[in-house]
Amino acid sequence: MLKIENTEVLGWGHAIRGMRNPMNSWEKSDSEWVFYDANPHSLDISTLVSKYQVGPNDLDLMTRLRNAGTDHRKFMRMITVYVDLIGPLYWWKEFDTYKVGTVANSCSTMHKIAAKEFTLEDFSCEHLFDSANCEDTDCWTYSTEGICEIEPIDILNLTIAMLNKARELYLDYQQKASTGDQFAKNHVKEYWWQMIQLLPSSYNQRRTVMLNYEVLANIYKSRRNHKLDEWHTFCDWIEGLPYSELITGPSLKDIPISDEIMEEAKRRVHEELNAQLNHFCKIHEGFSIKIPKEKVAPEVLNLIDREEQQRVKFGNHIPLAYYCQRCDAKKNGEATDAYCQKCPYKVQNDKVKIVEISVMSDGSLEPRFVMETEDDRNGQQ
Repeated sequence: MLKIENTEVLGWGHAIRGMRNPMNSWEKSDSEWVFYDANPHSLDISTLVSKYQVGPNDLDLMTRLRNAGTDHRKFMRMITVYVDLIGPLYWWKEFDTYKVGTVANSCSTMHKIAAKEFTLEDFSCEHLFDSANCEDTDCWTYSTEGICEIEPIDILNLTIAMLNKARELYLDYQQKASTGDQFAKNHVKEYWWQMIQLLPSSYNQRRTVMLNYEVLANIYKSRRNHKLDEWHTFCDWIEGLPYSELITGPSLKDIPISDEIMEEAKRRVHEELNAQLNHFCKIHEGFSIKIPKEKVAPEVLNLIDREEQQRVKFGNHIPLAYYCQRCDAKKNGEATDAYCQKCPYKVQNDKVKIVEISVMSDGSLEPRFVMETEDDRNGQQ
């Protein structure tokens, strides 16, 4: 879980002015502050708010510099973003990877861990299994005594209860120590340690963070498809910032020609694949591959069996044919024990051992069963 509050973006005027310094093109700048009434139905002037509006000329130059790479888009490092983030410690450990261009002030766990009672809302636990929410799971264990089953949410609730007990004792000993109780002074820190070392990484911590558009572009590129939900929330927030296309880059749907490029690419790929398939079929037309039945994947055999059953059921196709392995005589219909029509050897339905796959002229693959005769079976012995 990640909460985002108090977002403020600053530095547009300075960034644009600096962006135009290399070519002395300040006169082409068309950005300005605009004022609008946040409550148009009120006559109160205090409802007027200001917003920096980037003009078309400046936005065009920003976009070109942005696409030119980090060496040319120094203006992005000058657009500063302030925001309050409330997230679990396991997410903050990943966020701390970004050191350059970021500053953060956090609530102090060391000093204020006992400032308030611990509750379930202080932790990111939305993914923990809880049968109370009708979640069926095999992720549980027995209590130490082996009396009852304990689920993940129970472990967290038990931890919270222990944290609150340690907090209660810490505050009690701290109050006694302030009155001169030497025993309390000697042992008060022991209860502080209980809270520090028991605190789960799902504990939510608030930080006020300063970033810039260049840092956000790096984060967005690296974390957009991350497995943690918190990064998805953070990247969604980035997409909602003013002129966020400078951070995220243009979407394919925003490039009109992209649809034509994609369709042409698909057409060429399909043409190449079809040409290769036609060439393959032309070379191998009429060619058969015989595969021992035991080497054919079970799902392939199941598909062939189902195909035969469908043909027989609906009667609109000739049933899958069986062939005598000795003379290759074809026998249609259901395969039962029968003599081959061309040779004096009995065809054994329960002794089918070979699946033969033929390449047809239209590129399709025709599978068939090849049946073993008694003579073939005796000869193999």
